Amino acid sequence: NYLLRNALSVAVPSIRSEFGFTSAEIGWIIGAFNISYTLMMIPGGVFGERFGPRLALGGVAVTWGGLTWFTGFAPGLMAASATGAMTSLIVVRLFVGATNAPIFPITTGLIASWFPPGRWALPNSLTSSGLALGQAALGPIVTALIIRYGWREAFYILAPTGVIAGIWWYWY
Repeated sequence: NYLLRNALSVAVPSIRSEFGFTSAEIGWIIGAFNISYTLMMIPGGVFGERFGPRLALGGVAVTWGGLTWFTGFAPGLMAASATGAMTSLIVVRLFVGATNAPIFPITTGLIASWFPPGRWALPNSLTSSGLALGQAALGPIVTALIIRYGWREAFYILAPTGVIAGIWWYWY
């Protein structure tokens, strides 16, 4: 989750140099995630309750993979101008935020369902540790991919991790 959703922050220098974005424009692109993430947190929890953690988490993880791929692809759709590229990145980031919003409500509901009260500390700490490890791995992995292949290609390479994780979660 954190690896895919925060890869853009590592790619910002490359994106900025390609399109000549100002700091304010980069702020709009990055901030789009936070807007939809915040707005979709409660609906995301309802979604998780309605469809269950197996289908909901599997589905959103597959969607993260697709949106990660689309992050590299979308600016090319409207690359006739920097404004078009910025608009496409903002739209993708809005969707990324919306599909990341359910993770905490769904996982806390899952923990409450699968573990008895008083035994929630370990699964919560494992979830938080996994997210922190993903965040820690983000910088070196994405930087190496950008240096070796380019920023768009880094997103194409990372995208299957979301799809594989989602399919594995649903299957397991």
